[in-house]
Amino acid sequence: MILQQLWKEEYCKEWFQYILDNQGQNWNYNWLTQNPNITWEIVQNNPQKEWNYYTLSENPNITIDIVKNNPNKQWNYSRLLTNPNITWEIVKNNPQIDWNFRYLSENPNITWEIVKNNPQIKWSYDLLVGNPMKKGFNDYMKKKEEIYNIAYKIIDRYTNRDIAEMIMLM
Repeated sequence: MILQQLWKEEYCKEWFQYILDNQGQNWNYNWLTQNPNITWEIVQNNPQKEWNYYTLSENPNITIDIVKNNPNKQWNYSRLLTNPNITWEIVKNNPQIDWNFRYLSENPNITWEIVKNNPQIKWSYDLLVGNPMKKGFNDYMKKKEEIYNIAYKIIDRYTNRDIAEMIMLM
């Protein structure tokens, strides 16, 4: 995991170096700041660039710690809510932030359980239906896999392996 992170950082630096080496191109920094190859390190090392903090707020390399440690930047807290690094726990633990909960409806970490347990929030149901809720889906699949593995072990223990595999395929 550490090695993959190092490779990602190296790739991002090389990727951005291409942009720096080709300043004659009409780079759109509004779009560029959303690109997951833009890291906070790149932003910090290139303060002369026209970074758009509205769209940078959505960038998956931006964390709540970066935002809190840089309050002088023009973060967009609505768009920050769509950032996959922002979890429900972060939102709950930071009531001092003026969250726009409409955009929380787009956050991939939101689950139907969270929506059901928080009816006081003005959810955007039109945005919720388009939200794949990856965390909820992954949690659901993990739970199903755990149940499957437990069932398989029980069946395997009390029957022969061929019968256990046939049963599990049903």
